[in-house]
Amino acid sequence: MEDEIYLSFKVGENLAALSLKYLLKISRWTEVRKMPIPQKDLLGIIPHKGELVPVVDLNIIWGQKSEKYKFYILLEEENHKKIAFGIEELLELIKSGVNMNNLLKEFISLKKS
Repeated sequence: MEDEIYLSFKVGENLAALSLKYLLKISRWTEVRKMPIPQKDLLGIIPHKGELVPVVDLNIIWGQKSEKYKFYILLEEENHKKIAFGIEELLELIKSGVNMNNLLKEFISLKKS
């Protein structure tokens, strides 16, 4: 069984990580389209390859004040649904507790807004 690699990131005061197997894209923050019927935990939607993807505000879900985000992470779940999260800081790649931060810049290509 292969070890999974995780991307760790910061949202507000919280640190989180996700498996790279679900990661589709990391990009600098862009304006999101507002929802026709606003929802408390959604920042809006972004287009991705002809689909509109919801952007979740993790700060609100975790009971904190919403912040201005620097990046967004786009994920595809096992059921092929896509979802994005606003994040404040990319931290490091982790494999079985080993810091792979030196590979982070090679793995991520960020586009300037």
